[in-house]
Amino acid sequence: MDFAVWGGLTPASIPHLREMHEAGAVSFKCFMSGGGNDFQAPTLNQIRDAMRMIAEFGGLAGFHCEDFSIISEERERVRAEKQDGRQAFLDSRPVVAEVLAVQNIIT
Repeated sequence: MDFAVWGGLTPASIPHLREMHEAGAVSFKCFMSGGGNDFQAPTLNQIRDAMRMIAEFGGLAGFHCEDFSIISEERERVRAEKQDGRQAFLDSRPVVAEVLAVQNIIT
């Protein structure tokens, strides 16, 4: 079996990125719209700071790119319209939410 361990990039973990890297984390996963559970989404400024830190030790980061403001408002709209199921989930995550988040990360 071949596997790798990723660290979580959350507001609480940012001070510990180097430590996680040195412990064997091959990259850091960041949910930009919150991933539920313990994966609180950092702000864009916190992401910038984290990316600087990660660059200092030659690390990598991966981003689950969704603009939180669009996703949260669309999710509420879908709920208010009492939509349910797979299509409702997809409707609550329009392509523009991903495009904007990717543009923010690239910038």
